[in-house]
Amino acid sequence: MEEKYLTVKDLQQILNLSRSTAYALANSGELKVVRIGSVIRIPRTELDKWINAQLGEVISA
Repeated sequence: MEEKYLTVKDLQQILNLSRSTAYALANSGELKVVRIGSVIRIPRTELDKWINAQLGEVISA
């Protein structure tokens, strides 16, 4: 079963990013995240939307 919410570590692994880059993306506001205190969770649906938006920019460029 696919997870509904991802950790920053999951984000790192999925996008093959460094830890600092994954946190920078999560904190940038570019990717919608859920914050519970200091814990960051990324809804899988929001990550999918963000990836599709990035692909759209690449294709149209």
